[in-house]
Amino acid sequence: MFFQTQEIQKEYRRLDGICGLDTTYMPIKRYRQKGKTVAMCEFTSHSAIPVQFMFNLYYLDWLPETDCIDVIRHEYAHAAAALLFGPASLRGSGHGPLWQRVCAMVDCRPSPYTYNLNVLEPLATKKQVKGPTCLVQCCRCGAITEHAEDSRIVKVLKSGLNSWNYSCPNCGGLRFRLAADILEAKNA
Repeated sequence: MFFQTQEIQKEYRRLDGICGLDTTYMPIKRYRQKGKTVAMCEFTSHSAIPVQFMFNLYYLDWLPETDCIDVIRHEYAHAAAALLFGPASLRGSGHGPLWQRVCAMVDCRPSPYTYNLNVLEPLATKKQVKGPTCLVQCCRCGAITEHAEDSRIVKVLKSGLNSWNYSCPNCGGLRFRLAADILEAKNA
């Protein structure tokens, strides 16, 4: 189940504080329609003025929470890039270097895709993780990375799968295991 409008507004107020902006004038609309985009930041025609956020529940209601948060921040990054950098932020697909700079500020993946099984995503290497964490090990080279207990890769590994569209930042390997599984295997 996707976030309620009030929760999205709360996150956008937090991001406004980080970016020094005010997006409170932009309504948040939710709709359900197959074949449309997952979400979008809509702009006035012929300008870089963002006017509303739109979220398609047809897709978002079944995405994991971490992906939903990323979508919310992704769309905010479009609005913030336009407000900070003007029309230059919309050149090309709107996912250029100016938008990517805002993605770094608001902590979302600088990818034009919400989540695409055909686009590999490198595991984070030295990211600060708050709260309970798990260690993830590459099955190819043995590199270990730390991830939040509620991160997608940890959830995938706990569910019994050994990969889910991630690549090792060290060797490019595609299979992983939890460090707890490694300790259990040694102790068995």
